[in-house]
Amino acid sequence: MASIPELKSYFRKFDVRYGDADVDIPKTTRRASVLIPLLLVQGEWHVLVTVRSRSLRRSAGVVVFPGGFQEPTDVDGVDTALREAKEEIGLKPNDVDIIAVLPLTMVEGGICLTPVLAVIPTDFRPVLNKAEVVKVFDLPLSRFLKDDVEIKTWRLYDDEVFSHTFTDIIDGETVLTSGSVSAFCMLIAVVVLQSPRLVSLKPNSFLDKDTAFAHHTEFVRQFFAKKNNLSKL
Repeated sequence: MASIPELKSYFRKFDVRYGDADVDIPKTTRRASVLIPLLLVQGEWHVLVTVRSRSLRRSAGVVVFPGGFQEPTDVDGVDTALREAKEEIGLKPNDVDIIAVLPLTMVEGGICLTPVLAVIPTDFRPVLNKAEVVKVFDLPLSRFLKDDVEIKTWRLYDDEVFSHTFTDIIDGETVLTSGSVSAFCMLIAVVVLQSPRLVSLKPNSFLDKDTAFAHHTEFVRQFFAKKNNLSKL
């Protein structure tokens, strides 16, 4: 089991605070952040996720990380992630030990996402904002390296990509973890566990513990370059 200093060393190569990950993001782009909380459970690293309220207009009933859209008062993407986690599940910013600020990535809806990986206390007890969150649960990261996963092919911004869906029974209910959440969990798992396993998120492309997030910044640069070129036509 990796210690917190070891986790920080594993992710340092991907942490935008230590490298050149500048991307020229148009001001009209919708910006959001998520907090990806890790916690120790019986000596094993788990990841904490939430289930969104079914009454919400967007992603109702879906498994997500705590997070949301950036507000004008937020200092940066980290500030957004911490604020949203406090609002949604009562996680105090002072209880969060940031492991890495991962590279920007694009998710559905033209949203530019800042993922913030962090460790939270093992004894954290969530206080739910029930208008937004109906359930909080955690799963071992090792769960996302198992083969009992459904893989489908779909298109994201003109790219063919794989969507991995993991099915679990939580409190007697069937819960599906898929999309960008399962992708992040798989990539984080190979790094945290220093696993030799390869993760494929698109055809003929394989990522490992040393390359897990290396492609994100370039993907975002190409996305906006292509969008800018199309707007000139």
